[in-house]
Amino acid sequence: EGLRLFDTALTLPFAVAVPMRLDLAPLRARPEAVPALLRALVRTARPEAAPATDGGLAARLSALPEDERLPLLLDLVRTHVAAVLGHASAVHVEPERAF
Repeated sequence: EGLRLFDTALTLPFAVAVPMRLDLAPLRARPEAVPALLRALVRTARPEAAPATDGGLAARLSALPEDERLPLLLDLVRTHVAAVLGHASAVHVEPERAF
């Protein structure tokens, strides 16, 4: 029946609302498992931004050996991207994947 209704909805020239009951508590408990379609419905805590340090990013980078600068920047960017996309941590942001 669900597939039949879905097929019917696809033939309509306008959007169709789908009334349904959702138990959001289990989704909030495991935000990494929330399907993309439901992410706007499930509010989860945002990861905190990296703490600011004296002197800012330029000072932090200049204090590091050259081979440690790129990993620091990559971690910083992944953390901010994860926050913007609503991921629980930067682990979910693949460094080689394009937007």
